[in-house]
Amino acid sequence: MLQLAALDVCSSVAEVTDDVERARIQRRVVRVLVGGQVIGAAALGASVTVGAFVIQDILGAQTPLGGLASATVTMGTAFMSQMLSRVMMKHGRRVGLQSGYVLAATGGVVAAVGVEKLSLVWFIAGLFLFGSGQASNLLARYAATDLALPDERSRAMSRVVFASTFGAVFGPLLVSPAQWAGERWFSLATYTGPWLAASTFLLLAALNTAVRLRPDPLLVAGATATVPQTRGVVGALRVTVRSADGRLALMAMVISQATMVAVMTMTPVHLKL
Repeated sequence: MLQLAALDVCSSVAEVTDDVERARIQRRVVRVLVGGQVIGAAALGASVTVGAFVIQDILGAQTPLGGLASATVTMGTAFMSQMLSRVMMKHGRRVGLQSGYVLAATGGVVAAVGVEKLSLVWFIAGLFLFGSGQASNLLARYAATDLALPDERSRAMSRVVFASTFGAVFGPLLVSPAQWAGERWFSLATYTGPWLAASTFLLLAALNTAVRLRPDPLLVAGATATVPQTRGVVGALRVTVRSADGRLALMAMVISQATMVAVMTMTPVHLKL
């Protein structure tokens, strides 16, 4: 009896220790993701602000394709989200997130080349890759829930989402200094500097993830069997379409996204005019 009691005590202590350790890792994960969100959102905010201006410079001020830049980034985000999600399921959050940020930084450099050459092909190709940064920022929100308890997942995600607000506000403020530095120090075109600055910030976000997101939350969650079973894209769509609440949520996301992109695209153009 005494031996059984001792085993029960040891088991309870082990469970408490595991819970405490998981909570400690979760707090660290959220801090790292918050830092990445601020940096990544700043890079995205700075670039989206000037994207429509570059399209005007290439195609003319009266072009009806002013929203092409934001649309391309959005398409890149949608495509790369699928690719990065698959990488994460195989190799963990850290590899997926840092890969997205590095690809986006590469896209920023390609877009900068397009600005210098006034080449729509180069610019659009860069924007598509640049969408990887937005994909990483969005997927980071789900990484915040990997180790969170069921009743704390929404709180963990909301902290990461809220952190992106600071980057979104700070990013556009970098446009003028980046333009000035690019023109004064490197004799670059007016809108090249912001894209190179965005690439620099995205590399910092990748470095933050690669160095500090340890241990990997998804791998830890998988080891403790807290990762929910996935359905795949087709399965998830079927569940969404069959549910009235799911259809309503999907429509709300599509409409709000369209409204947001339209406002974010045309407001800088209107202010410039």
